Amino acid sequence: MAKHLANVFDNDDVNVGTIMYDKIMREFIKEKFEVEVEDVAEEMVKKCWGCGEEKEKLSACSGCQFARYCGKDCITKEWGEMHKVMHRINKKYKEKKEARELSIAKLKL
Repeated sequence: MAKHLANVFDNDDVNVGTIMYDKIMREFIKEKFEVEVEDVAEEMVKKCWGCGEEKEKLSACSGCQFARYCGKDCITKEWGEMHKVMHRINKKYKEKKEARELSIAKLKL
């Protein structure tokens, strides 16, 4: 779930409601339970997306430039399990966004 949320927040056209919900819930947890919950996008930049460990030196995915990995084994493992799907989702999202922008542009003519 953290990977998906980090990916959503990294998107340039994210739903503002998602960001507000995240901020409100982190604040609620802090006040109610006295627990500080780190922003998921900031957390996932520090962790290997394959093994989940925080590492000093991580390489970015050559496709999305967002996911981070500590080595080839983790890249291979994560690509087969989830990251390939995330790339497909991002591609579909961009296609739909471009189609929406084109439709809006036609309406303005």
